[in-house]
Amino acid sequence: MQYRTRPNTEEIKLHLLSTVKHCSSVIFYLELFGIQVDDPQSPHDIMGLGNKFEWPVMRGMALSGRNSMDDDILREQINLSVSIHRRYQNHHQNSFPDDSHSWLQAIDAVCASREDRIYLNGDSRPYGVDDDPSNPSILSKVKAMIKIHPDKPDLDKIISIHDIPNIGLPSKTHNLIVDISANTVEMLRTVYGYPDL
Repeated sequence: MQYRTRPNTEEIKLHLLSTVKHCSSVIFYLELFGIQVDDPQSPHDIMGLGNKFEWPVMRGMALSGRNSMDDDILREQINLSVSIHRRYQNHHQNSFPDDSHSWLQAIDAVCASREDRIYLNGDSRPYGVDDDPSNPSILSKVKAMIKIHPDKPDLDKIISIHDIPNIGLPSKTHNLIVDISANTVEMLRTVYGYPDL
């Protein structure tokens, strides 16, 4: 299948921003709850093969806010990008030797379901979010922990991909998010024809 629909600049901006917010949120809760995940594809969703900042993934997922899901070609393009992300990102596989995978998967699912993003047909429900991670009891624990814990990531502070404040992440991780985001913007400007990012 070839990609036929190209996201516009605003769709790319929204995709980049929502990805950084989600990445930051997941890392915030992993740190808050003291969950150590030995994952070479960290920071979450923006590192490693199939990450959401790679063009084959981004060019479909950035279209998921369009309100035209009766368009089979568009839906197929989005599904292909989601499939690439899920196939190659470790946290969508059972590839960790301990239960840290289940914790990461559960935090990922809960964070995605709480975020203010627009998905297919304007739905506020995440597209393809995994509500049935490998350990449902951990998912229940994470939902309860996030609900009752007083500390929450201040995602409203992240308003631009060009100026990403630290919302309580380890400095090294925050700096890596900033660097990866800047490199992605530069790639989109110079390689994929989005000069206005």
